[in-house]
Amino acid sequence: MKSKILIILSFFGGMLIILKSCSPKPSTSNYSVLVSEKEIDEFVLNWMKTNHKSFDWIHAPDNILYSALMHSDSTLSINYFIDAAKDRGKFYSQSREMPIEWIEEGDKIIEYVLEKEKLFRKNTSITKRDLLIPSRGRELAVIKIKISDPSIITGLRKNYYVHLGTYYIPPSLR
Repeated sequence: MKSKILIILSFFGGMLIILKSCSPKPSTSNYSVLVSEKEIDEFVLNWMKTNHKSFDWIHAPDNILYSALMHSDSTLSINYFIDAAKDRGKFYSQSREMPIEWIEEGDKIIEYVLEKEKLFRKNTSITKRDLLIPSRGRELAVIKIKISDPSIITGLRKNYYVHLGTYYIPPSLR
């Protein structure tokens, strides 16, 4: 009888270990220390000086963009595209409504961010409504969403055709 109990306990203990190792883990940051506002400012100013044009967050490394988000209201602006078709000007001049495939792509991006945030915050009750910033509608391929997980920036840039930004303004440009 004791041997049966030991076998059953061993079996369930082994199953628990397997299940624990297979469960999703929150993402971790490659840059756990935020870059200071002074360093962000220096990066932006040096970039403008070197390139002789206005700065766009597309040129910022992930850690600079993430730090800028965290020094502001954490709102990430996601301009997204379908495939590599990045000529939205032509698209917008032809139509005022977004095609269904563009809406579906936006929904995939929102779901991706939502799932990453649930894991990072260890809170499965977070909803789209908690993260999304209301916008005027679905006529533009732009999502404004609050984030806290730094790996979202890297994941979006790697897995989607996106142009990421923030509303952060460096101190010297305020």
